[in-house]
Amino acid sequence: MPYGILNVQPSLLPRWRGPAPIFHTVLHGDSVTGVTIMQIKPKGFDVGPILQQELHEVPKNCIADELGATLAVLMDSLKTPSRKDSNRKEQPKNGATFAPKISSRMAWITWEEHSCDHIDRLCRAIGSRIPLKTIWMGNPFKLLDFVKCSVLFPAAPHLSAVPGSVCYKKRIKYPACSLQVSLRMAGLDLKL
Repeated sequence: MPYGILNVQPSLLPRWRGPAPIFHTVLHGDSVTGVTIMQIKPKGFDVGPILQQELHEVPKNCIADELGATLAVLMDSLKTPSRKDSNRKEQPKNGATFAPKISSRMAWITWEEHSCDHIDRLCRAIGSRIPLKTIWMGNPFKLLDFVKCSVLFPAAPHLSAVPGSVCYKKRIKYPACSLQVSLRMAGLDLKL
């Protein structure tokens, strides 16, 4: 084989080396990503020379699954790398970041530490695979959906978006009434 072993990575190496680059692209709010074809070095998986890269702009408010599907199509469209060594370039030492596997530990929201933007990105990054969770009134809750406050309370200016406040909205679907609890953050309601 003229190239040795190749790896196709859905990131612009050296950014987001590791097993979960798409999730970390969304979680960290990257505006550009792409696909990299690289050679694998014997003692380092994502550190070998880059043979080809294709850039892709990350759509605003995209979900990790959508971005993954787009990058998969982009991977299929890449041409075979040139056999010329002049196209090979070593990865720079600076700018390398690691994209560890996603885990259920990442799904816990800490209201005192996480901004509204971070929680929104976290939901779009891992929410389709791992439901986000929080502690409310001493009990663990799964967060089922995210909705913009203006959608839930358009005619209630007195319900200003104070981070960490709680709003109740009854929703009747069945004879037994269900209660929809929304934890209000700046511009975002989280349904429990």
